[in-house]
Amino acid sequence: MTAVLYRYVLGAAVNEQVIRDFTEQVEDYLRTKVPFVLLIDAEKLASIPDAMSRNALATWLERVSPDVARYNVATAIVYRSPVVELLIRALSWFAPPPNPQFHTTDVEAAERWCVEQCGQESRPASFIGQTQAIGDSIPP
Repeated sequence: MTAVLYRYVLGAAVNEQVIRDFTEQVEDYLRTKVPFVLLIDAEKLASIPDAMSRNALATWLERVSPDVARYNVATAIVYRSPVVELLIRALSWFAPPPNPQFHTTDVEAAERWCVEQCGQESRPASFIGQTQAIGDSIPP
């Protein structure tokens, strides 16, 4: 199976609007009914999202979980802070995600893992993403 690889770049802060933008973008991916791998670049993220944002994300994920399990083949999340990474990993234990996930502070390791999950032998020519602090792409 070959999946499309999307990259979503977060800014320094995550609030309810960023969560709304992110969930709308992922729902657009889900509506295509094409398998995809998501790389979330949260290197700029300075702290974990506030309680309202986490709750909004959890509520959304509960609603779309069957489609995420079906079409979002895997998700890698890159953090700058090992502390934030550990906190997010801990949250995953309490609310397991519906797809395989890879948490790391190493963007290159996340890229390699995503490419493997896509079923591709080399890095795709482009990554797609559009929302808060989006516009970065990984060179081919």
